[in-house]
Amino acid sequence: MKELFFGTGIAHTLLLFALVIASGLWLGRFKVKGVSIGTTWILFLGILLSHFGFRGDPTALAFMKDFGLILFVFSIGLQVGPGFFQSFRKGGVTMNLLATGMILLAVLVTLSIHWITGENLTTMVGVMSGAVTNTPGLGAAQQALSDAGRDDASVLNQMAKIKKANKDAFAAYALKEYGFKLNPDALFDVQVKRLHEYKRQLLNVMHIIYLYRQIREGKQIQPRTFLFGAKAAAGYSTAKRIIELLNSLSREINGDPRCKDQLQVFFLENYRVSLAEKLMPAAELSEQISTAGKEASGTGNMKLMMNGALTIGTEDGANVEMHQVLGNDNIFIFGLTADEVADQLRNGYNPYEFYNRSATIRDILNTMSQGFSDGKSYSDLSNGLLFGNGGQADPYLLLADFERYCFEQEKAAETYRDQKQWNQMSVTNVARSGIFASDRSIVDYAERIWHVDVRNKD
Repeated sequence: MKELFFGTGIAHTLLLFALVIASGLWLGRFKVKGVSIGTTWILFLGILLSHFGFRGDPTALAFMKDFGLILFVFSIGLQVGPGFFQSFRKGGVTMNLLATGMILLAVLVTLSIHWITGENLTTMVGVMSGAVTNTPGLGAAQQALSDAGRDDASVLNQMAKIKKANKDAFAAYALKEYGFKLNPDALFDVQVKRLHEYKRQLLNVMHIIYLYRQIREGKQIQPRTFLFGAKAAAGYSTAKRIIELLNSLSREINGDPRCKDQLQVFFLENYRVSLAEKLMPAAELSEQISTAGKEASGTGNMKLMMNGALTIGTEDGANVEMHQVLGNDNIFIFGLTADEVADQLRNGYNPYEFYNRSATIRDILNTMSQGFSDGKSYSDLSNGLLFGNGGQADPYLLLADFERYCFEQEKAAETYRDQKQWNQMSVTNVARSGIFASDRSIVDYAERIWHVDVRNKD
């Protein structure tokens, strides 16, 4: 019976439809108080299948929803239009032909419901053709409808309220769990991922030191709360030193009254799934800044995108697909491409040249070497960027990308000051995140990598 309801193609679909209609016509010979049992039977099945289709798992039951809607509309036509049917019969049009017309009308109504509600039209059409169909991602119609929310004041206001509530909730959690008092009115800038040099948490730290320098010079900046979460491998000494640097910088900035209401830095210990569930809905800017060509894919960027965070990142990993679907206006892209990175390293990349010609980079690296008020120096990290500590200096090209990173960060800050524009971009990110549905990804792999046929599964 399960195979009958979830058949793999048009033969199963037509067989099920024929059985329902045939049984309805046979039962149509009987009436109870003038009501056709056959029509009632079809109506009952339509409602039942629609009910389970709407409530069930979309991968298995989307077809039931569509099929139920078709039966529902068809049965309504049979129930309310006997006189209409009879008039056509007298005119020479057979009942079979008219029933076929009613079925087509039912299909058309169902498709219209899909269009009005913005659901993916491929669900029903694909099942009828025997293809892998249930892609939970956004179809063209849904994307168009969702993007229309960019200009809907009520949608933007609701987005702002939801994000604010999530930020307040995370601030309350951070205070209880870590003793951190976050500023929920600041931009929540988040980098959460495994600590590795190619993921360039150190580039983020350099930018924070740059902002701190501006504050010390008396400049006003867009208020920001930087939130880091990461774990380092047990034997990865450089990664551990970056975590240590983060905590030193956090104590320095959070203890400086000049930074009050402008700049905060926190390292969230024991980053894990349950923490991500609380943090990602509150995030507003997602740091995906790995060296181009080093990230295999990345999934945290997708989760943050789905939760309405805007991305600042390089053309690396899944950022490439995100950039393609978002366009230039809804993501902050910077830095060298993978080919440019390879060219730089192949042609003798020398980070010391950037140190010599940029006073900002010199100040940042000198600050790291001198250390902070806790008396700790991080000259090993700054020397690694300049001289390599026995290997390639700055192998992940932090200094080469730094100026462009700062430029894009300022662009993000300027955008955040215009909350309407920021929320419009956030709505677009959520609306277009459906491309990362697992079904779509698996179909892509099957067709482009594995070169195998795909079909519906139970």
